[in-house]
Amino acid sequence: MFHPDSIGPLIMITSLRLTSFRNLTDKELVFGNQVNFIYGKNGSGKSSLLEAIYALNYGKTFRSSRLKHAIKKHSSQFTLFGQVLVNDLPKVHHIGLTKSNSGDSVVINNQKQANLSLFSQTHPVQIIEPGSFYLLEGGPEVRRKFLDWGVFHVEHKFLAAWRRYKKSLKQRNALLRRDKIDGQEMEIWTQHFCNSATEVSGYRERYYALMEEQLNQMLPETPLSEFNKFSVHYYPGWDKEKSLSSVLEEHFDRDKKYKYTHYGPQKADIRLRIGVDNVNHVLSRGQQKLLIALLKIIQTKVVHRVTSYQPTLLFDDIDSELDEDYLQAVINLAIRHNKQLFLTSTSLQVMNKLNCDADIKMFHVEHGLVNAVGNNLESMND
Repeated sequence: MFHPDSIGPLIMITSLRLTSFRNLTDKELVFGNQVNFIYGKNGSGKSSLLEAIYALNYGKTFRSSRLKHAIKKHSSQFTLFGQVLVNDLPKVHHIGLTKSNSGDSVVINNQKQANLSLFSQTHPVQIIEPGSFYLLEGGPEVRRKFLDWGVFHVEHKFLAAWRRYKKSLKQRNALLRRDKIDGQEMEIWTQHFCNSATEVSGYRERYYALMEEQLNQMLPETPLSEFNKFSVHYYPGWDKEKSLSSVLEEHFDRDKKYKYTHYGPQKADIRLRIGVDNVNHVLSRGQQKLLIALLKIIQTKVVHRVTSYQPTLLFDDIDSELDEDYLQAVINLAIRHNKQLFLTSTSLQVMNKLNCDADIKMFHVEHGLVNAVGNNLESMND
């Protein structure tokens, strides 16, 4: 049997019913509780299936900021209905999401909800997809979003603190844009900003420390260990040796001149380097993809360690830009450190790399129609 190196409650997406979502044919699918391997030609609908799973959990997609773009052409709405099993209770959650041009409807266990945020906080899903390269190539905002995904799932007070920080930052910047600044008002909002920003930064730093510890343990498992000058550093958005309030006071004239706040969590970053160079300037595309997979899987490990729940991992187009060795390394990471996986590829040959004792359920996608085709390669050849 398949035994990952972690134990604890398993959250499994057991089934999904789709109606008018993207190019997918309306269908009810039953998933395996370990590896779900989805294959088909480019444009067939593989990524749309992962997008539906992601949308059911977060109420948004990883391909577009506007959920209504996922409504099938000539349809007025889409509906997703899924079942999620928490196997230590055991308890099955029934989740429904409908998106129309007039709004969203969320139903969890027959109860209407304003959104999916409370559910998604305790039922995490992680995604690795072609756009994940921006984690290395993009600006600090991308890496802050990556970091905050994990903090959101392990620290239940984070979201409220983050909202207070964003509100106070907005108010402070609005004051800085005035021709005449009310000193007392500025002092009040600066204090609010410092308090909430310090709280947000504290949550981030504690979570990052757990990630760094996990990275040091898992990096030797991969070919990336050959880069002995590889380093990861968290920058909170200001000089750690000083309080945020003193930094803001020191640089107030600069903030006033440029009319925005230069220091704080909005400037935080995770800096990944080899020597003095950013990793994306040194690593090949395949090596970058392996590093991205490592970082994302580390997040699932940290979330599991803190909350005891194991996130579901979605991995789109797993074999693209990878040679044989790096593909095997990525698959080994995914299999070893996660329980329920959804992997997509255009090639059945990826199955040959799944050399483990995991139960594998296969799905074929063609022109938007998803069909279960068996649990192994032998069944394909019968």
